[in-house]
Amino acid sequence: MRSPAGAAAWAIGAAVGVPLTAYVWALHPGLAAGGAGELVTAAVTGGVAHPPGHPLYVMTGWLWLHLWPHASPAWSMNLLSALSMAAAAAVLATAVRRASGSWTAGVLAAWLFAACSPVFANALVAGVSALNALLAACALLAMVSSTAPGAVALAFLAALALSCEQTLLLIVLPGLVASARVALRPPAGRGRLVAGIVVAALVGLLPLLWIPHAAGNPQALVWGEPATLRGFFTLLLSAAYDPLRAGQEASAAELVAFARALPAEISWLGLALAALGAWRLWTTRREAAIALGTTAALVAVFFTRVDPPAERHYILPMLLLAFLVGRGALWLATWLARAAWVQEFVLYVLLALAFALGTTRVTELSQRGNRLVETLARGVLASVPRDGVLFTSGDVIPDALVYLQRVQHVRPDVIALDQELMAYPWYVRRVRARHPDVLPPLDRAERITLSNGTSLSGVAVRHGDGSTDLLSEAGQRTVESATVVRIDPAAAESLFATTPEGSWRAPWLDAGEDRYSGLPGSRNLLWFDALVGGVPVCMLGSKDESYALRYRLESRGLVQLVRARSDPTSDLAALHAALAAIDAADPAVYFRGYAAASLEARELARFSALVTDAALLLAKAGGGAPSPARDRVREFARRFESLEPTPAPACLRAIGILRVYDPGFRDPDAARRDLERALRASPDPGADTEAQRALETVRQSPS
Repeated sequence: MRSPAGAAAWAIGAAVGVPLTAYVWALHPGLAAGGAGELVTAAVTGGVAHPPGHPLYVMTGWLWLHLWPHASPAWSMNLLSALSMAAAAAVLATAVRRASGSWTAGVLAAWLFAACSPVFANALVAGVSALNALLAACALLAMVSSTAPGAVALAFLAALALSCEQTLLLIVLPGLVASARVALRPPAGRGRLVAGIVVAALVGLLPLLWIPHAAGNPQALVWGEPATLRGFFTLLLSAAYDPLRAGQEASAAELVAFARALPAEISWLGLALAALGAWRLWTTRREAAIALGTTAALVAVFFTRVDPPAERHYILPMLLLAFLVGRGALWLATWLARAAWVQEFVLYVLLALAFALGTTRVTELSQRGNRLVETLARGVLASVPRDGVLFTSGDVIPDALVYLQRVQHVRPDVIALDQELMAYPWYVRRVRARHPDVLPPLDRAERITLSNGTSLSGVAVRHGDGSTDLLSEAGQRTVESATVVRIDPAAAESLFATTPEGSWRAPWLDAGEDRYSGLPGSRNLLWFDALVGGVPVCMLGSKDESYALRYRLESRGLVQLVRARSDPTSDLAALHAALAAIDAADPAVYFRGYAAASLEARELARFSALVTDAALLLAKAGGGAPSPARDRVREFARRFESLEPTPAPACLRAIGILRVYDPGFRDPDAARRDLERALRASPDPGADTEAQRALETVRQSPS
């Protein structure tokens, strides 16, 4: 028999050690997809992250990184997530032990929680979810502890939630109400308890002081303008990210998706044990059961409002379910037998099942060798000409570029502007302060009257050839200047008359219309008019197509170069850019294997498109000069040819053409197979004269 201290040490060690070992083995080796780039950069520079600022995470990360000064910051922050999630599992085990009296049941709950897909996935990458899970586990422990200390702890955590993820309030507030209600019943010591709750809440608010402090650091990455009172509350209230302000309606889709995921996450047996645990909690700890039931109701409402994908928000309800499973498992064991050794045997069987579930997660969700995001971002920067301006969009590459430029100091000559953030006036103001000549005024608004009597709000751009471009919310078009009879200044608000909240912005908190909406006709033509011809301008995704009235986008590696429509195409420049991108971003990362729903899987097409361009350009150049990049194209081609079915017929077609015209890579049989497969996938094979010509060439060639 173990002593109580020995049992506690064994349980805590098992609850932490097993998940942490799995997490570290499967840990992401560098920069992950999603918001990791911004969060890591904020931690490195001591800044402020996206709403609500996450000062607790940034402060913790800043201190943590100073313990690993020579390690990769991205890897170090990934490791912090693994440690935080493993610690959350240990605290959960302690909460189950406190509620049930069994350490074995606690370890069962910890392992089951740690093995859930959203939990495991978020433990491998930098992000706030792991720290939030740790705080939620602490809240659960406080709820099942003695009421007075628990109420004080929950008051502290409620205030601390404002410095982390505010979803933490979904569990903390019901627990605080329940604990305080019980603790305040006896008159004796009531004043002292209230004072303790107030002091704890005030201490929990202290990390918020980091926000204005960090905002004064010119070297830090700072979201918004939190140095001002308006900017501080804009950030803290997450007003810019409120889905209701974006016009999003309530939907049960995410709630249904979560419910459908439960059998795969904790099994039908786990759900049955959770139901037993809820019943036992109701009969033994009524106040805690009511608090958890309230949390469950609040989480359900939250899921009807959350913006998909919502998998990371599954972590909090998974924590509660795992707690109930531990409680239910102990009741089942005691119901099956009175002998202590039989009860322990039943719990160990359930432990083995949880362990087996965890081993499947290791192989399914491992991030070992996943270097796609950083590799892709390096290729993007390598594609931009020197001293160029790059307009980006999306939710993967912009954050990665922030990390590479601000932390790794890669290509500091490139000015990278995020089109998503350009929807916020504060971002445009900051761009103007750092790069005064990059953006023209975006709040220029006019009332345009045409000769047919119609009028519209927008911007009119006159040209010397007798034409005028009209840009409005409804779209863009070019008319003869003679048909424009009057142009009057208009209020800037008229630019967004039909979609005032199109950028998820709260006007009462962030006034001004010097911003970009991303709507049709929303004036990227004006940026290009101000820049093209002076500096190289590149795009990585376009939010509107007003540029097409005067410009075209020409492929340059992983980006598109903005060119005047009359400018000639340069195959040599395009080839050099493609090879430079391949040299910086080895496309071999394409073949690692990624979950179909992952952010990385959505970016794979960029690599196949890059190799497509490079292969066609090399074919035109007769194979090109020897270089490591050319060899990488050939190696990618060999591996890509073996994929069945082909994920990108256009890339297979380009490889087939390269097989025909590159003397060092020529293989008529392989070329014929590639081209025939690609043409079979084409909706109109006969129209592809280039591929048909190459196929006829190899058919006539001797084997």
